[in-house]
Amino acid sequence: MKIEVIDINSPHLDTVKRLGKENASTLGFLPEGAFDERAKEKQILVALNDNDQCIGYLLYRVVNRQAKIAHLCIDKSNRNSGAGQKLVDYLKTKTDDLLGISLKCRRDYEDATKLWERCRLIPITESRGRGKTPSILVHWWFDHGHPTLFDINLEENNKDRIDVVVDANVFFDFDNPSRIGYEESNALKADWLEDSLNICVVDELYQEINHSQDADIRTLSREKASQYRKLSCKKNQAEFIYKEIKKFYSKDDTKLSDRDKSDIRQVAEAISGDAQYFITRDANLLKEKISDEMFNRFGLKIMRPADLIIQIDEIRREREYQPARLSGTEIKIALVKSGQEEKFTRIFQQQESKTSFQNRLRAYLSDLKYYVCRQVVDEHNNSLALFVYRKSDNDYFEVPLFRVQKNKLSPTLARHLIIEAIHNSITEDKTFIKITDSFINPEVKAGLVEEGFIETEKGWTKFHLNTVSTRKEISKQLAQITVETEKQRNFLNNLSDILDKEYFELNAEIFADIEKSLYPIKISDSLLPCFIIPIQPQWAKELFDEDLANQGLFGAKRDLALRKEQVYYRSKLNSGGLKAPARILWYVSQGKTNYVDVGAIRACSLVDEVIVEKPKIIFNLFKRLGIYEWKDVYETAKKDINNEIMAIKFSHTQLFSNPVKRERIEKITEENNHGLQLFSPYNITQEVFIEIYKEGIIKTK
Repeated sequence: MKIEVIDINSPHLDTVKRLGKENASTLGFLPEGAFDERAKEKQILVALNDNDQCIGYLLYRVVNRQAKIAHLCIDKSNRNSGAGQKLVDYLKTKTDDLLGISLKCRRDYEDATKLWERCRLIPITESRGRGKTPSILVHWWFDHGHPTLFDINLEENNKDRIDVVVDANVFFDFDNPSRIGYEESNALKADWLEDSLNICVVDELYQEINHSQDADIRTLSREKASQYRKLSCKKNQAEFIYKEIKKFYSKDDTKLSDRDKSDIRQVAEAISGDAQYFITRDANLLKEKISDEMFNRFGLKIMRPADLIIQIDEIRREREYQPARLSGTEIKIALVKSGQEEKFTRIFQQQESKTSFQNRLRAYLSDLKYYVCRQVVDEHNNSLALFVYRKSDNDYFEVPLFRVQKNKLSPTLARHLIIEAIHNSITEDKTFIKITDSFINPEVKAGLVEEGFIETEKGWTKFHLNTVSTRKEISKQLAQITVETEKQRNFLNNLSDILDKEYFELNAEIFADIEKSLYPIKISDSLLPCFIIPIQPQWAKELFDEDLANQGLFGAKRDLALRKEQVYYRSKLNSGGLKAPARILWYVSQGKTNYVDVGAIRACSLVDEVIVEKPKIIFNLFKRLGIYEWKDVYETAKKDINNEIMAIKFSHTQLFSNPVKRERIEKITEENNHGLQLFSPYNITQEVFIEIYKEGIIKTK
C-alpha cells in the first residue's frame, strides 16, 4: 500500500468522488466542485493498493495554519487494512510546518473514534451537532509542537463563524431527502463545517412555514427553525429595501408571483439585518445581473449552497474587509469640537455610565496639548466613528478611546482606522501602539486580532520596529524592549527565540508572519523571495501611491493609505517565478502622463497570494476590494474570458520617501553582479532588495 497526493488531473479523482458520494450519509455531502477545488490545492490524499487502485482518501483544507480534515473514507472491503491510519500519518508528515491537525467527529462513530486514538489525536472539546439526528461532536486535535507568533486558542477559533442566511427553499431542503435540493443544501450542515458556518433565518421564513396546510408539518418546521439564529432586522428599513429590490427584480409588479415576493422579502430582511451572505437555489436571485446589484448596492452576496462550500476559505478571509462597500460614501475624518458630548453619548456610549463617558470625552477635549480627538463622518455629517490619540514622549502611541458605530460599514471602517493608527504610530517613530479603551466592540476587536494586536490587562498592544537587521540582531533588540506586562514580554521573547535559536527551522511563511507582525521591519537574511514588479503610474496611484495621486487634479483618495490589502492584475506570462509569500519592489514606469519622480522604485509590499485563473473568477474573488472594474480585468485578459490572468494580492505597503531612480537601480544590480529587466516581475537577491530598500526609506532634507 502507498499514499499519494492527487491533483485535478489524477485518474483517482473519480474514485474519490464515488466513495464520497456512497458514504455521504456519514461523511456529509460534498459538492463535486469542492472535490475539484481541494484537488487543485493538492489537499486530497489517496491510499493505493498493490494494483494501484484507490481504496480510500483523506480530504482536508488549511485554515489558520491548521490542517482541517473534512473527509476520511476507506472502501468497505478495505476497512481493516490500516489505510486510514496510513493516510493520517502521511498528513502529519505533509503538514508538519502547520500548527497541527484538527477535525470534528460524532462521538457515536466508534470505529472512527478508535482510529483517532490510534493516530494519537487528542479529544479537546465537545459540542452538540446540527444534523438530523441529535449527536455529540468531539473536536480532535494533533499538535505539531511549533513555537507560534501568537497564542492559539482553539475554542476562540471555533467561534469564528460566518453568518449566512438561508432562504426558505434551502431550509425546507434540510433533512428532507425527497426534495431535489436535499444533498446540496444539507451539505451546509456537515460536521466539518460546524465551526465555520452560523446558519441564520429571517422572519419571512415563518410566513412560508405557515402556508403549509399540514399542522404537523407546520409544528415540526417551526421547531427546526428555532434551532437557528433568527436575524433581527429593522422593519422600516426592510420595507424600503423590499420596494427597491422589487423595482429592480421586475418593472411590472403584477408579474411577480407570491413566491417571487417572498424571495425578495427574505433578501430585504437579510440586508436590513446586516447579513453579508444569502444562500439560495432560486435561479432568478442567482442571475448575475441581480446578484451583482445586491452586492454593489447593499454589500450582500447571493450564492448557491455548493458555491459557498467551495469558496468557504476565501470567504472566511474576506468577510470582514470589503472596501468596495465604502465606494460612493463620502466619508471624511474631522476634528471633534466641544459641545457635541450629548450627540456622541447617544451614538458611542457602551457599558460605562453616561456621566463617565462624558467626563472622559470632556477631559480629552479640554487638554489639546496631549490629546487629539477625531471623528469619522459621512456625507450627511452622521458620526460613524470616534477616536482619541494621546501625545507622549514615551515609546508607545496610545489610543484611549476607539468607538465605531455598528452598521454594515463598521467591520471595514474599523480596520481602516486601526491601520491609520498603526501608520501614525510608525510615523511618530514609536516602538508600539496600545489601545486602552476598556469598551472595545466586536468589530474593532476582530480587527485588532487580525492585525496582530495582543490583549493584556492594560489593553491591546502591537509592536513595530522600523529597522533593517539580521535575524540575530533583531532577536537582541526584541529582548531589550521595555514592556508593561508579562504577556507582552512573553510575546517578544517568543519572537526573539524563533529568530535566535538554530534548532528552529524557519521558512518563508514564518519570515512573512514576523515582518507583518513587526511591520515595517525588514529581516536582511530572511528566506523571503524578492522581486521588482513594473507598474504604470495610473495604477500605482489607484492602488497605493498617495504621492502620485496628490499630483493629480483632484488629489489623493482619502482611504488610499488606509487600505489593508490590494490586488494587482497582469498577464500570467513572464511571471519570473513570482509566488507567495514574497517581497516586491514597485517600479513605477514613466507612463504617458507628466508625473514627477516616476521611472523609479517608489514602494515595497508583501505578496500574500498569487492566483492564476480566468478573468471572471478573478474578478469575483477580489471585486470586494473596490479598485478594478470588470472592464479593467477584461482588458488585462485581452478581451478573452477564457484567457487566464494573474492576480497578485499584496499588503503592508510602505511608500519610499526617496524614490530610487532607474539609473541607481542599474548601478546597484551591477555592483551585486546581478542582471536587470523592468518589463515583468523580476527575481532579485536579498542583498539587492535590502540595498534598494535602505535608499528608498532614507528621508532626504
